Amino acid sequence: MSWTNNDANTVGYYILRSTDGVHYTQIAKITTQNTKTYTDTTVLSGAQYDYEVEVYNGTIVSPASIAARATTPLAAPTGLVAVIQTATVKLTWTDKDTHATGYYVLRSTNNSTWTTIATVTGATANSYVDATAASGQKYYYRVEAFNAVATSAATASATVNIPTADVTITTEYGDELVITASGGADTVDLFQSGSTLTIDADGTDYTEADPAAGVFIYNRGGSDVFDIAASVTAETTVVSIGDPNTQIASTGSDVGIWCDSTDTVTGTGVVHKIASFAGGVSKALGAALANPSDSGSTMTVLASLWGTGPVASDVNQGEVGDCYFLSTLAAFAGLKPQQLEQSAVDLGDGTFAVEFYSNGTPTYIRVNDQFSTGPFNGYLFAHPGADGDIWAPVLEKAFAYFRTGANTYNSINAGWMGEVYSDLGVSSTNFTPAAYSSNALYTMLSSDLNSDDPVTLGTSSDAPNLVSDHAYTLVSVYEVNGQTYYVVRNPWGFAGDSLENSSGYATLTYSQMVSNFVGGCAAT
Repeated sequence: MSWTNNDANTVGYYILRSTDGVHYTQIAKITTQNTKTYTDTTVLSGAQYDYEVEVYNGTIVSPASIAARATTPLAAPTGLVAVIQTATVKLTWTDKDTHATGYYVLRSTNNSTWTTIATVTGATANSYVDATAASGQKYYYRVEAFNAVATSAATASATVNIPTADVTITTEYGDELVITASGGADTVDLFQSGSTLTIDADGTDYTEADPAAGVFIYNRGGSDVFDIAASVTAETTVVSIGDPNTQIASTGSDVGIWCDSTDTVTGTGVVHKIASFAGGVSKALGAALANPSDSGSTMTVLASLWGTGPVASDVNQGEVGDCYFLSTLAAFAGLKPQQLEQSAVDLGDGTFAVEFYSNGTPTYIRVNDQFSTGPFNGYLFAHPGADGDIWAPVLEKAFAYFRTGANTYNSINAGWMGEVYSDLGVSSTNFTPAAYSSNALYTMLSSDLNSDDPVTLGTSSDAPNLVSDHAYTLVSVYEVNGQTYYVVRNPWGFAGDSLENSSGYATLTYSQMVSNFVGGCAAT
């Protein structure tokens, strides 16, 4: 503050301050006539103050001067960063003033004319997601802190270039990260650091959290280049079917690649090169086999194929008697889930590719997302478990064509589990439980399960405690006080007979194993 003294008889000055413009408090006393300035160092940031000055001489005090008002600034936020995420721009900054009650977010396309696009409230708020950014545009961002009386200076500008829509990044079914390259000659490079993924799409970097259900990269334009770095541990699926001349390089640790036979693939990953689909089905978007002729009424099901990974409880049998098929799928889900996941892929267009083996040669079946309606949780045939993943219905629908070419659910009624092992590309051996002593059976089956070799079992036509003429999945074996026990699961997913609980699980002794099961099949 500074002022002019109007009385030669002045001895000193009183400095008064108010925070409401009405009630004043003396904050300082100056004892020399010639000192006509004062600095108040006790103010808070982002506050408004009124000041008055009185002169005095002994006990005589003048009226107060006119008031002078000052508003103290807020400290500007710092460290503004703009990152492109899933077709949005995420802004983060560092709060530098505890007296701020919120922030203005400003945007410009020329770094000159600024528009406030958001008001973020909260004294500790430090982020904002701009969901209105347009593709192919360069944006500048600033952030200002504010409270009821003051607004800070702006942060330094943060700049981003929003790419054109040739590559889009979206999230599906809650936990699948989907990258779609649709422009032709696109490049997508994937890196990972901890739980953060970086996607370099046509030269623009995006960051995303490692998704629980994996990353899916789709080629929709042809002549693309995809590179999965060695740092990537997230489950990653690359799909390039019907769009030629894609180059795929991978050094990632959990990669599945479904591509045309003409695409170039190098490095790591399970590669499925598809020259054609069975039944003369086209590679065009949305093409698929007709629904099995005995499908009846159908519904379109939009759900994740594998979710966060297959488990045995995803398998629940419906109207058709394909227990041999579904019990084997459940066995693989429990012991070889990653191998099972390589038997089918979501093509991202409402269709799925399923890989079965015929005499050791892969055959690819393409089915759509329409499933028969009925009394089993809304389905007529195989239906999902609690997580809602639809891989079991998809594989069953493809099997309705693959098994005999009839493309009917009736054609997959009744069979032996070893057929399915072979169809999945896995060797197996049959055994008879009654041919083994208690110790020998336990040793053999515990060795199989410890080696992650799936085991399935078939009941007799007059099984005393389980469903007759039915296939079960061996889930586990254990021993207590010299007594061996065997846990099996009914692919119905609910109790079928006296030993089974409400979810279809039953625990058997050796004698019950021998009396109920006439045969078994184990992967080798």
